[in-house]
Amino acid sequence: MDMPSIGACLIVRDGAAVLPACLTSLKGAIDALVVVDTGSVDESVGIARHHGARVVEWAWRDDFAAARNVGLEHCRTEWVLSIDADEVAAIGNGLREHLARAPEHIDAYAVEIELEAARDSGGILWHREAKLFRRQRVRWQGRVHERLVRANGAPLHVEPIDAHVVRLLHRGYDDDEMVRMKAARNARLAELELAGLRRRGADAAELLRARFELARGQFGAGSDDSARASFEAIVDEPDAGPYRVWALDFLARLALRAGEPEDALGLIAQIEQSAPGSSYAAWLRALAFVASGRREEAAVLLEGLEHVSDLAGRPLGDGALAQVRRYLTDDARADAVAEGAPPRE
Repeated sequence: MDMPSIGACLIVRDGAAVLPACLTSLKGAIDALVVVDTGSVDESVGIARHHGARVVEWAWRDDFAAARNVGLEHCRTEWVLSIDADEVAAIGNGLREHLARAPEHIDAYAVEIELEAARDSGGILWHREAKLFRRQRVRWQGRVHERLVRANGAPLHVEPIDAHVVRLLHRGYDDDEMVRMKAARNARLAELELAGLRRRGADAAELLRARFELARGQFGAGSDDSARASFEAIVDEPDAGPYRVWALDFLARLALRAGEPEDALGLIAQIEQSAPGSSYAAWLRALAFVASGRREEAAVLLEGLEHVSDLAGRPLGDGALAQVRRYLTDDARADAVAEGAPPRE
């Protein structure tokens, strides 16, 4: 059985504090390493070269997909693992054999990513993302929250890969100000992407995705009035698909953040219509009950909840339930927890 070649690609800017751990975790498991540096003034370039990386110095153009595609242009392996500078890889001995047996129709594997920073992840424990793929079949698309697409325009075929074979630990940010700055940057990039899509006459689905990314960035940056208007426009779209319920979630949390629990309850009722039996909707309703002084009703809701998963099925940490239960025993306001609720993808 012929063994495939495996490369790793990442982009970095001033990542000297986290880059050594990332690159060390790849040692011995890959055949090539490409680091695209977008303007570091720290020791990132030297660290990357010390670890044997091919460094491509590329001027940042407000486009994450463009930067990642530059990395792919300089990588020649059959398979590529895309990793962030603040991630650490755990790669099992069987990765190469697994890829050698990969069915021909699979373009990419969705890798489990464990999320370490509570503020940056919104309390989500882990999720899966297409990060391991056949290099020649794909490219990156999107200025912000970039995603893989087939180079020939065909649908991308992605399947999960066992965490024992490969998984990633994402450190992220646990500082409120850094989280807000990241969200503001994402909102700016989403605005640029949305303008470009409109100029090109992109289809409704692409425009909707970009509008949602803009609204999500506005929410994270604390631009609540702008975020509310953006999410309300998405809810009013006749063909919003899953974006509608995700926008309702954000609107409910904006209402909690504004001290308007009754408005939040009305929005949560709409979420429950789209996602009946959702543990997340029940958790969010419990928050609204506490914020409106209806603590006994909140306690009844929480009695049947052992675990909470968000609307995309990603598990929240036990802290989500523990935190709202604490609101039942003290005088703290439940709207504070709304800022820690997870962002929708």
